[in-house]
Parts: sequence; structure tokens; C-alpha cells
Amino acid sequence: MEMESRLADIEKRVFVMEKDLLVFNSIVSRSNDVIEKLNNSIAKLDSSIDDISLTLVKMQAELTQNTVGVSDLKDTFKKQAEKDSISILGFVKQNIVAIGMFIYIIAEHLGVLN
Repeated sequence: MEMESRLADIEKRVFVMEKDLLVFNSIVSRSNDVIEKLNNSIAKLDSSIDDISLTLVKMQAELTQNTVGVSDLKDTFKKQAEKDSISILGFVKQNIVAIGMFIYIIAEHLGVLN
């Protein structure tokens, strides 16, 4: 009798262990699926990071070109402004007599000189 009781107890334990093994295998299978999906996501993330890096390098090159272009424009505008101011001074120097006469006529007409 005692032997049968022990055998029944062992059979119960084996049944529980088999059931636990099925649950464990199911958990391992789902974990493997999750790990596979995670690996795929990481691979896609690496690819995206590479693409972003290439885009940033291209943008940096374009910004450098734009900076050079803006510097060139700034120099051109500065030279043109200097040229314009020199032209105005040259005009005044060349026409100082006419300008003086014009101011004299206006002042006389307004009565400032009387």
C-alpha cells in the first residue's frame, strides 16, 4: 500500500512537472520571438542612424558652401558700398562750384543772406 501511495505521489509530481515544462517551453518560445523582433528593430535602427549620419554630413557640406557664398556676397556688398560712397564724394568734388552756386541761389531766394 505504501508503495502504491509513493508511486501515485511520484506520478502526480511527474504530471505537474510535464505541465510546468509545457508552460516553460511556451514562455521560451515567446521570448525567442520577442528577441527576434528586437534584433530586427535594432538592425533597422542601425540603418536609420547610418542614413541620418550621411544626411548630416551632406547638410554640413551644404552649410559650409552656403557660408562661403554668404561671405562672398558680404564682401561684394561691402565693396559696392565703398564704391558708392567714393562715387558720391567724387561727384561732390567735381561739382563743388555748381553745388555752391545752387546753395547760394536757394539761400538768396529764401532771404537767408539778407
